[in-house]
Amino acid sequence: MALQPGTSDSPPARRVLHASGRMVGFLMLTVPAVTVFGSAVLLPMIVNQAYHNQYLLDTKKAQVQDMEVLVAANDKLIAQLPVDEVLTKRLAENQLSVVPEAEEVMPAVGPADPPDLLRPTPHPRPQPPPPWLLHISRRLSNPPTRRGLVVLALGTVITACCLFSPPLPRRRKKEEDTDVQTTTL
Repeated sequence: MALQPGTSDSPPARRVLHASGRMVGFLMLTVPAVTVFGSAVLLPMIVNQAYHNQYLLDTKKAQVQDMEVLVAANDKLIAQLPVDEVLTKRLAENQLSVVPEAEEVMPAVGPADPPDLLRPTPHPRPQPPPPWLLHISRRLSNPPTRRGLVVLALGTVITACCLFSPPLPRRRKKEEDTDVQTTTL
């Protein structure tokens, strides 16, 4: 009868070779399966919380800072109106198209800003998350897709466990004969 690979009858070098082959095969199936499982379960949560929500929050903070600077500039302009007659006159000419009779005003080229209005430089906006990451996250957020990938990954791990488990030890013929003799007595 031929020697079975990986059994105690085969030489030690052959047993090690078969065990390492089983380990490589097991890892070749389980590592991608665990990667798919982890990405299907964790990636949508991580992308939504860490990247997308933080990006939206930082963008809103920058917009609020821009508005605060604009409000401060408008408050300064409003405070100067009762004191500065020239500013009041220029603002009336600009906003209400009111021109004194004795004066001639040159038309502005393009839209003119109110005089002395401070245009704040926008605060830096954060970099948006990579579009490919958002695309993958949206795809993995779809419940049927997520369920399918989880089932596929778990099936692959179970298959790897079944295919590459070590062989069951076989009893030798002599051990079976002694077991039979003890049970018949």
